[in-house]
Amino acid sequence: MNNLKHIIKIAAWFLTGGLLLAFDLFTKHLAVSNLKNKAAYSLIDDVLQFRYLENQGAAWGIFAGRIRMFSILTIVVLVLMIFVLFRSEAMINRISSVRSVLTLQWVLVVMIAGALGNFINRVTNGYVVDFIYFKAIDFPVFNVADCYVTIATVMLLIIMIFGISEDDFNMLLKIKG
Repeated sequence: MNNLKHIIKIAAWFLTGGLLLAFDLFTKHLAVSNLKNKAAYSLIDDVLQFRYLENQGAAWGIFAGRIRMFSILTIVVLVLMIFVLFRSEAMINRISSVRSVLTLQWVLVVMIAGALGNFINRVTNGYVVDFIYFKAIDFPVFNVADCYVTIATVMLLIIMIFGISEDDFNMLLKIKG
């Protein structure tokens, strides 16, 4: 019965991650279809716009044109996140801060979906489609995957500072054990 719970949880990770990834890719497709080579669309005047941008770098366009570097880095980070995700499930009965680890698992699922969304875009197009722009604060243009990664990163920091014990965290990162 316990194995069935693990299988169901892992299936839920894949389903949730897949849905998040599909939503990100769908919104990027909509941006290409409806915004490319067109004027920005104001959702809320002088506050929020949809505007098409091809970002060939990382956040805010830094390191533009370094697709190979970002691809390798993304693969390494994805492997690490997937390792921690599955390791946390395998070690769940030996961890003292179970609630924090369960939250960590879902945070990793969201982060993986965001990283994959931008990775797929970068590898297939040579750039990432960005389209959300907060005009009121002149914030750089971003996309749904960026939202996933940003929110998950903030949650990860909160978990690491307040939720998961240092011993549990070290246990999750061990290669053997």
